[in-house]
Parts: sequence; C-alpha cells; structure tokens
Amino acid sequence: EVPTPPLHWTALLIDEAAQATELEVLPAISVVCPPSTYPEKSPQPRFVMAGDENQLGPRTASRDTRVTMSLFARLFKRPLYNDHPLSRSKVKPSSGPPVLKRSMLPITYPPFTLLIRNYRSHPAILSVPSAIFYQNTLIPEVVIPNTPLQQSDIWRGRRWPVLFIPHDGTDEIERDGGGWYNVSEANIACDIAQTLIYSSSVKQPDICIMSPFAAQVRLMRSLIRSSKYGNGSGLWDVNIGPLEAFQGLEKRVVI
Repeated sequence: EVPTPPLHWTALLIDEAAQATELEVLPAISVVCPPSTYPEKSPQPRFVMAGDENQLGPRTASRDTRVTMSLFARLFKRPLYNDHPLSRSKVKPSSGPPVLKRSMLPITYPPFTLLIRNYRSHPAILSVPSAIFYQNTLIPEVVIPNTPLQQSDIWRGRRWPVLFIPHDGTDEIERDGGGWYNVSEANIACDIAQTLIYSSSVKQPDICIMSPFAAQVRLMRSLIRSSKYGNGSGLWDVNIGPLEAFQGLEKRVVI
C-alpha cells in the first residue's frame, strides 16, 4: 500500500476576507486543497476567514452579485452560520458572549467566533452600528478619559461626542470626467479640525478627515495646507484620505 503523502499546506488564513471578491479567494483555496486522491479520513487543511461583511466590501465595477458579494458574506448567510443557536441574531442585546446551554443541545460545533467587546469607540459612537448591524450586541469596554476633547464646546453642551452639521453648499464636478467635490463642506471640515487643535488640545495626527470622493480629498488636502490654517503655515499633519486609507486604524477624531 502506498503511504498517503503529508499535506504541503496545513492551513489557510485569509484576513479582511469580506473585502475580497470570491474570485480573489478561490486561487488561495485551490492551493491548500488536497488532491482528489487524498483520503477524506486523513488530516485535512484548516481554512479560516477573518472579517466583517458589515464593513468594507469588495471593490469592483461589476454589479453582478456573484462578484460584488464576498465568499465570506455568502457563507455567513447559510443556515449553518446564520441560524446557529450561538449566532449573533440569537444573542440577547449587550448580554456578553453567547453561552452554550443544555437546552441548545444537540447542535453543530459553532464554525465561527463572534467579537462582542469593543475597546476602541465611545459608547455614543458604538451605539449606532451596534443597533443597525449587530443586533445591539456590541459592548463598549473603552475607558473614557477626562480630556479637553470630552469637554469641548463643539458638542454644544450635550457631552455626546457625535455631531451632525447641516450645510447647503452646492456639489460641483470637475471638468473632463473628474469627480465630485463641495467647497462649503471642505471648509467646514477643515475649520472643525483647526478648532479642535487650538481649543481642545487635540494633536494634528490624532485627526482624520474622510471622504469617499477623490476630488474632495484633493480639495481638502490643498485647503488645509494653505495659509488659511495653522497660523499661516497650514496643518500638514491632519490625515485626509478616502475611506479605505483608514481601514484598521484608530484616530481620536474622525470628520
């Protein structure tokens, strides 16, 4: 009898899996898959995807759902995950990680691990995504420091560090097929950054300004580095970029 050869690759871990199209993930899976002659009872490679389908999804110009939905998101909609007794939809709001109980048995071993505790965001910020995307299951664990930022006048006495500012500035579009930008919005965003730096002792690198439009990013970078800001020298260390530029990063202030 010919001995079964050992696996060349014993595991595959794909991080930020919800951002990859299914077509991008398949080549990696094919590399770790054993040949068809490999016995099913022999040790099999482990396949783990880490990600969040409620954050950034695949970037593609296609509108075909077979491409725009990641393998991660497609698998998570299957009953094995979605209807499992320990899934997020079955957990009581903000009650902590799900606990296996005798009444649930027998069940399939959970093929997933859910993150419940959040150590990054103020409860006021966390409450919105928790309610909209995570069935109110996120638990804020961050220690809120008593800093000038918390007491800033920008919150208008509410001490609730989320602020929506209406404006009626007109959207404009660059010539020759350029992107959208809004001068009024750019000025407001840059003004807020300068106010926080000088009135609330926030350091420039602790502030980021996000925009989904490349033209708006270019406008705000040019504006905030001009003599209008930073006592004539510009604010060069305020981070301005598209959403993807801040994936996985932390900032004290997000505009």
